[in-house]
Parts: sequence; C-alpha cells; structure tokens
Amino acid sequence: MYLRLLAIAIVIICGLIGWRMYNKVTAYDTLAQAPHNQYVGAENPALIITEIMDYRCPYCRTMHDQMTAFAALHPEVRIVYRVYPIFGEAAIREAKLAMAAGKQGKFQEMHNKLIRMEKAPTADEERALVEELGLNKVQFEKDLLSWEATKDLLDTAAAVEALAIKSTPTLIVNKQIYRPTENVPTVEDLEAMMAPHLKAVAASKP
Repeated sequence: MYLRLLAIAIVIICGLIGWRMYNKVTAYDTLAQAPHNQYVGAENPALIITEIMDYRCPYCRTMHDQMTAFAALHPEVRIVYRVYPIFGEAAIREAKLAMAAGKQGKFQEMHNKLIRMEKAPTADEERALVEELGLNKVQFEKDLLSWEATKDLLDTAAAVEALAIKSTPTLIVNKQIYRPTENVPTVEDLEAMMAPHLKAVAASKP
C-alpha cells in the first residue's frame, strides 16, 4: 500500500512539474507575440526582445529613450511591448489605447506619446491623440473596447505570473529574463546585456 501511494505521489508531482514547465514554455511564446502590432523595429526580426512594461511605471518611462536608441542601432531586432498593468485602471486604459492604435499601424506613435505623459491622458487628451495620429475614430473605439484587447492583457498577466515576474520593466530574450530595476540601464548596458544574443544572430547568418 505504501509503495502504491508513493508511486501515485510521484506521478502527481511529475505531472505538476511537467505542467509548470509547459506553462513556462507557452508563456515565453505568448509574450513574444504582438497580436495588436505592439512592437517597434524589424518586420522580420532576427531577434525578439519583449519588454514587460506599464505606462504608469516611472522606470519604464525613464528607460524609453534608451530602448528607442537601442532599437535604432539594431534594425534586425524587434522590441515587443506587453503591458502588465500593475499601476491599475489607468495603465489598463493606456494599454488598450496603444493596442487600438496598433491595429491601424500607429502603435509606435501612440506608444511614444503615452510613455512620455506624466499623468494618464484625460478623455479630451485621448480624443486629441486620435485626431493627431489620423486614426479612424469608429474603428479605434471598436478596437479599444474589443474582447481581443482584454484577452491580450489577460494572456500577458497569465504568462507573467507563470514566469514569476513581479516588476516592470522586465526584458525577455531567448527565454532569459532580465530585471533592470536597481538602475535604469544605459544604451551601453543594453548592448552588454544583449551582446550574447546579438552575436548568436550574427553567427547564424550565412
């Protein structure tokens, strides 16, 4: 009886370990996707860097210029932005604004506007942004309120939880997690951080 119970326990434990590993694999894959075109950089990337961020996160706002400069130096790289709204409802709203703009090919423009705002935009400021970016208002509202946008945030949250990510900003590349939270990294820091991955990309080219 004891051996049978032990065998059952081992099967259950192995199953749980396997499930957790599966969750982690799918989490990495999920976070590398950009269903609302929420990325900057390469259309056909040789390397994908995912930034887990929040528009109300001061560290994310401070790191924005460095990430932009890094992307400009590496046209083969795509930076995917997945919003984990730890700062509440305002962050959720801004994430949906950026994703709705992304559906019309204007993610980068909306992202650049939102990430530089000290406070979340008011309703009037949102309307002004839509006008300024030349977005189709009807389509924008539809995408803003869509289940797809909500699902994207839920998928991000589930993947982030599976990987035990607790803070923003966090960078993910090739299933490696970098948490630059003590000090905002410079462009040089990002270059050093990503050097092994960039070298691997260069070595793979014919």
